[in-house]
Amino acid sequence: MSIENVVESWGSEMLKGYMKLAVLAAISRRPLSGYGVMKKIAEETLGFWKPTCGGVYPILRELEEKGYIEGEWAFRGKRRMKIYKITEEGENLLNLALERQRKISEVMAKLLHEYARDVLKVKTPATAELIKLFDFTSFRKILERQPAKKQIKILRKARKQLEGLIEFIDNRLRELEREAGVNP
Repeated sequence: MSIENVVESWGSEMLKGYMKLAVLAAISRRPLSGYGVMKKIAEETLGFWKPTCGGVYPILRELEEKGYIEGEWAFRGKRRMKIYKITEEGENLLNLALERQRKISEVMAKLLHEYARDVLKVKTPATAELIKLFDFTSFRKILERQPAKKQIKILRKARKQLEGLIEFIDNRLRELEREAGVNP
């Protein structure tokens, strides 16, 4: 098997692992049909990821059986389709899964960045990392789609995390200023 085929295979396996998370995230924004879920994921990933019926519908069935989503039959025009919405338990699962995924992403980004820098001798600008860190556009878009009570919960959690980040920045800045002999 060629290296390109191996990389393609790995990418395919990674996407399969993310499918449940992506399906749940899509439905958390608003109720969707199975086709709507596939379309939403394709749109949100700018066509990079195009889920298939064979990938989405078994996951919808599993999530429904486990009580994370609820499906209800409805007519759209003359077509009968099942519309799925997330349950409270599904929201709790999604929040926990996203938090774990965030931690995994941070660790993997650090690991790959260090590998690129130390082994491959690739220089990546620190500003690129800061731009990703402070990209509030996606956060705002996601937030605006949520009901008011959920927005309040999300914003309170974000504020707490930002306060912790500001405290870290202040402490680290003071430490570096002391070491460098720079007055604040």
